[in-house]
Amino acid sequence: MVPSSIPGSFVRKVTGKATNEVLEQVDPNVILANVDIDALLERVDIDALLDRVDIDALMARVNVDELIERVDLDSILDRVDLEALVMRSGVPKIIEQSTTHFAGSALNALRRQFLNIDLVTGFVIDRLLRRRRVEWAFTPAALRPEQAHIYDRRLDLSARYAGAIPRLAAVIVDLWLISISSTLLLAGFDYLNARLFGWTFDFGQSGWWIVGLILVSAGYSYFGLAIAGRTPGKLLLGLRVTEQDGQDLRAWSAFVRTICWPLSLALAGLGMLLMVVQPQRRGLHDLLAHTAVIHDWTPHPVTVRAAMTEELMERSS
Repeated sequence: MVPSSIPGSFVRKVTGKATNEVLEQVDPNVILANVDIDALLERVDIDALLDRVDIDALMARVNVDELIERVDLDSILDRVDLEALVMRSGVPKIIEQSTTHFAGSALNALRRQFLNIDLVTGFVIDRLLRRRRVEWAFTPAALRPEQAHIYDRRLDLSARYAGAIPRLAAVIVDLWLISISSTLLLAGFDYLNARLFGWTFDFGQSGWWIVGLILVSAGYSYFGLAIAGRTPGKLLLGLRVTEQDGQDLRAWSAFVRTICWPLSLALAGLGMLLMVVQPQRRGLHDLLAHTAVIHDWTPHPVTVRAAMTEELMERSS
């Protein structure tokens, strides 16, 4: 027992010095090595500890405006690769696929309408001419399937010979595009001549416009066929020109077909009439160039709806 006459400050000084000397002799690592952390945590009542925390008082002490002001958004955005983030989200791919699917569906819907008209017209002509055929195999030899392909009750008619109506629609589209391109080219030619040489042409009086129209039309048809087997009009309608056996169109065949195409019109349209009555729907220019025109909706199959599928399969049996 400490006598009352000894000052308290002296006692605290002595006990503090003794405590420091004791702590200097203690190795904390030895103590911690003998502490069972798991047992210690099990004795801690987390719920009771959290109940003693005043969340409202804690949040009241937080200055949110000051925290926001200390955030450098420009610095954060500079460190974020937004392009990589957007690409990883997959949004551009989703938009691309959706747009492509919608455009492809709308285009195929248009093509299917002309295909249906072509089929019905073919039914009538075949009945008048008393012709019967295996409808799903009405293709050039190299593209003829061994059996009918039906997907979700829809018959695949890819590579089927194309009739007069979709081909005529493709010609109308091509003529419209040729008229626009010819006008632009002739206007550009006249402008350059006037600027460079001071020459001007009155195409309406000189007849040069006819020469220009023929050259543009021939180039439009030949290069479209030689490169892709189709002109823009045929692409829109889902048609493609091939060799008569179904092989890819050769450049020479494209040239001969381009040269002979006017002959089909020159004979009072009789060359075009062959597309109606000829068994493979080939016009005079097709026969002379040894070519054929087929339905080709690549990369999609040429399909018809269930009702038309049943009709075609019944006619083929």
